[in-house]
Amino acid sequence: SVDGFIFNSQTTRQVVEARLRKPRPAVVAHPAGNQFAHLPDAAAVRPRLGGKSTRSSRPDEDPETRRLYWTAMFLRSQRTREQTRRSVEYFDLALKRQPHFAPAWGGLAVALAYTGFQHWEDPAEIYPRAREAARRALEVDGAQGEAREALGWISWLYERNWAAAQTE
Repeated sequence: SVDGFIFNSQTTRQVVEARLRKPRPAVVAHPAGNQFAHLPDAAAVRPRLGGKSTRSSRPDEDPETRRLYWTAMFLRSQRTREQTRRSVEYFDLALKRQPHFAPAWGGLAVALAYTGFQHWEDPAEIYPRAREAARRALEVDGAQGEAREALGWISWLYERNWAAAQTE
């Protein structure tokens, strides 16, 4: 009930009451332990910004590639030397299974750029590899945001090209 609240208009009261009556989606138990199984895939609801969508409907996209990709993304999010190195390995595995999977190319580009930024490996070797991964991601999907992010990092931190970094 909303009787204890003061509303500016009858319309506001009706909207609040309608929202309170609206059933909320229940958390669904998922066999894999995913408590967010009732939520739509973020890639499916993301607006397209141009180029091809990162959400592929191709029949050759397999669940194992997605699993490898999300494992790599989780490892990369840990931001440690070892986990970032492992994320690069998982991105490589995903790309061996599906070479035209743009999100994996973009994720790989960011992981490599971060490795160079931290000087965990020689930037002269890592940044060109990151640039190549970003280029491959943009070939497959012109709207791949992570590839643009990696190119911005490379332009800023490695090439010291401030104007190019801002455009990315």
